Amino acid sequence: METYKGYTDKLADTLAKKNAAYGDAFGKSIEKYGYIAALVRMSDKWNRLNTLMIDSNGIDNLGESIQDTLLDLAGYCVLTMAELDNEDKH
Repeated sequence: METYKGYTDKLADTLAKKNAAYGDAFGKSIEKYGYIAALVRMSDKWNRLNTLMIDSNGIDNLGESIQDTLLDLAGYCVLTMAELDNEDKH
């Protein structure tokens, strides 16, 4: 269980830092384009994961690891859940 907590702590930290750096770009994209924006970003990460795990055997020339990509994908899922929850409150 401690391992999972480490992952979720890292995810929360990454989300907070990136959201501040990008100025809530994800939320603004959802507001402007709808939830298709979330699906597009998740699809991009899924395709990236496919490339890393299947096509290139985990080798990346851009410095992004499989773990980085999985963290980003999980982040987009959490951000989407937060947007849905926020929508339900209004």
